[in-house]
Amino acid sequence: MPSLELSKLNFENYKMKRRDFITHTASIAAFAAFSPNDFFVDKKMPLGIQLWSVRDDMAKNPATTLKAISKLGFNYVEGFGYSGGKWFGLTAKEMKKNLAGSGLTMPSSHINITSKVYDKAKNALTDDFKTAVADALIVGQKYLINPWLIDEDRTPEGIKNLCEAMNKAGEYCKGNGIKFGYHNHWFEFEKEVDGATLYEYILKNTDAALVTQEMDMCWATYAKQNPVDWFKKYPGRFELAHMKDVSNIGGDKVSSIVGEGLVDFKAILDNQKLAGLKMLIVELENYRTTPLQDVGVSLKNLKKMMV
Repeated sequence: MPSLELSKLNFENYKMKRRDFITHTASIAAFAAFSPNDFFVDKKMPLGIQLWSVRDDMAKNPATTLKAISKLGFNYVEGFGYSGGKWFGLTAKEMKKNLAGSGLTMPSSHINITSKVYDKAKNALTDDFKTAVADALIVGQKYLINPWLIDEDRTPEGIKNLCEAMNKAGEYCKGNGIKFGYHNHWFEFEKEVDGATLYEYILKNTDAALVTQEMDMCWATYAKQNPVDWFKKYPGRFELAHMKDVSNIGGDKVSSIVGEGLVDFKAILDNQKLAGLKMLIVELENYRTTPLQDVGVSLKNLKKMMV
């Protein structure tokens, strides 16, 4: 069994692997506008899986893995590792064909961008980004999510430039019928810029109509945050969620099977409408048995919580 430890120190290794594989308007009044009926669990919401969870299987045989994912009961996948116009060696047309053959769709995918994706002097986005949007459209995506924040963009000037770039990316995506978003880790809740955490800075300085959020429940909990508190403060901003769990083993917080860790999924599910959630995506970083077996158990556990 591989090591389950996933601390800040060894996450650098995880980060490199993943990288290579590849207007705040809320107020008390706004929150009060929600009625008790807005706090509910959408039992019919389709459930997806982030392909990072089965990265090794996908690298070996995408077609077989996608069929196995479908057989487990997932409705769709979220892509990652897009590079050179391909996911796991598959072009957009090939990916769409393989998904269709498995009875799946890929409504969202991750794409690593930095503040340099936007040239302010030319008021232009890079051609690579535009190509990524074009490929996303071929596959049938509704969302394109930035899953990482490089060190350079964690500085006061860097995060300002990145927010501007994400707004421009969001504007371009909206013009093409999809939505841009950002996915958090733990450090956005720890590092501060201009008196606000990086996460709050991003929420305050990106246009809600152009940039949504994909909250990772594992990393938010790891950073000692209550996701529902963020839902209350920024209602409707969280259209996607990584339903990923975290356990405390031997003093180390590690990724675990959904429903077996510290994440309060009941509270999250009870506040779906407040958050604005439209997609619930299972993700695992490490495994107790095999990736497919563990994501299967995670899916079953999540479905039980939605009954």
